[in-house]
Amino acid sequence: APSSAAPIGPVHPVIDGTIGGGRDAEDGEWAAAGILAHDLPSTMQRAEGTKIREVRFGWHDGDLCLLVVPSAASVLEGLHVEIRLTPQASADEVVLTLSLENTGAVQTRCLRGPCEHLAEGVIAAWEHVLELILPVASVGLDATDFSLMVNVGRNGLTENTFQSLSVV
Repeated sequence: APSSAAPIGPVHPVIDGTIGGGRDAEDGEWAAAGILAHDLPSTMQRAEGTKIREVRFGWHDGDLCLLVVPSAASVLEGLHVEIRLTPQASADEVVLTLSLENTGAVQTRCLRGPCEHLAEGVIAAWEHVLELILPVASVGLDATDFSLMVNVGRNGLTENTFQSLSVV
């Protein structure tokens, strides 16, 4: 599996569902972002399912920022994105789910762990890409002490898994 890469500096995303006016992910707002390793679940064949090109992540003033880049914008609608934050020090895993609804709306739910405030504080938008900011400090997490997993799929099936061993 491709390895993850750590961010090289803070990111400065504008959460509008597009990257820097249509330029690619290397430019501007996400330039310093790290990248999560992509593991396809063994049960899914590569030929079918949702094509997600990459998931990038970074930090902005203590908030965790995520960018989900699909192979085509049309695959975003109806997606479910599960974000799993696993602290190294404790068993209090935090799991959030985002449902991408029509016209760029995102429904965020706290699935597990102390994340009601976190779910309420999420800023997200999608159009060509999905961009979101998670105020993880609100649940006592900081950049040095947890690993991150992002599962993407639809209709209850996980089709893509992206993870970092640690988001330092």
